[in-house]
Amino acid sequence: MIPNANVTICVNNSQRYHSDKDKGGSVSNEEEQLRLKLFLEANADLPLISETGVRMHFFVRSGQIEQAILIDDHVTSIAHVSKVWWLVSEWKERLLAFQGPQFGSKSALIDSIWQDKKDGYSPNVIANSINETLTLYIKNVVRDLTQMELDQARLPDEEFRREWSIRGRMTHSFLREVIRTLDGFGIKDDEAIVYIDDALERASNGLAPFLPDQPITGERVRERIRTWDKRRKALAKFARLPSEDE
Repeated sequence: MIPNANVTICVNNSQRYHSDKDKGGSVSNEEEQLRLKLFLEANADLPLISETGVRMHFFVRSGQIEQAILIDDHVTSIAHVSKVWWLVSEWKERLLAFQGPQFGSKSALIDSIWQDKKDGYSPNVIANSINETLTLYIKNVVRDLTQMELDQARLPDEEFRREWSIRGRMTHSFLREVIRTLDGFGIKDDEAIVYIDDALERASNGLAPFLPDQPITGERVRERIRTWDKRRKALAKFARLPSEDE
């Protein structure tokens, strides 16, 4: 099985790198393309094409370099990808060292609390701040679900669908952020579902969604800071990133 990674897998035989223009996005400027070129040149010791025909592919989108896997036609088994996953992971680590975490990724979340710690905030203060944000998200979801029920009862079907086809996406985004944050602190699957279901029920009954110092504790923040600092030190061989000791 392929490990989880923030990497796009696609079937394509595209060029080595390209701009957002090719993907229907905004055109990347020359500085961004130069940064991509420098990244590839700085890591020329790593192959872009594996022996199994799996290719590494990099492009610029929204100001960041992103990584994808290109799978040629003759790659017919997931084993071909699994065999060279070390190469995918190595490129991913070097990209992280080169430009830092991607916006909205789990690494970006953990890096932000690492920076907060560097700025002098205690793990308990950071945890409380995160819990306050999660509380707001849950309350927004409950508010929207309550309003959706009212609108469904009073609006014609077509008007209701039109109204909530847009508003519903925002409601889902609140839930996604809660799930992403819990996952970033090691609260996954069944445990996360229990937290969210309980929080929604409590908020629906006018109570605080979470119990005091929950779901993110100061100890969870400390553990993530320690883990991220170790990773930054490991990445220092590829790029100059400050460790917590600096």
